[in-house]
Amino acid sequence: SPYNTRFPHTPGSITDPDYSIEVGVQTFADCISQAGCSNPQDLDKLKLAWQGYNYGNGYIGWALQRGGYTEANALQFSQQQAASHGWSSYGDPQYVPHVMRYYSGGSLFAGLFGNQQIVSVAMGQLGNSGGQKFWSW
Repeated sequence: SPYNTRFPHTPGSITDPDYSIEVGVQTFADCISQAGCSNPQDLDKLKLAWQGYNYGNGYIGWALQRGGYTEANALQFSQQQAASHGWSSYGDPQYVPHVMRYYSGGSLFAGLFGNQQIVSVAMGQLGNSGGQKFWSW
């Protein structure tokens, strides 16, 4: 990410959790903008942004030329990128379905209180050294 100016540009190199979140949010904001998503209920554009966040936003322009995000073109892009780099895999072609398990359609409170798994994770962070400042409110 161009927003990472403090750590090497290799996977897993950002060791400061707060900074990692900051960089990730800025990167995701770029994906949202590039996908043209202006509404949390616009799932077609949001799915495009999510997959672009996982693959890098080069996927977004590529997918837009092919009608937008689909699970099939996410897999195709992954296979093409892996082959072009000589890797066995590239990103997570199932990233969007994985994220959709937790997405509440844009309602923060529905997402936090309507999904017991998220509530359980959050409650488990109370009192934890690294989680206190995020979950005590």
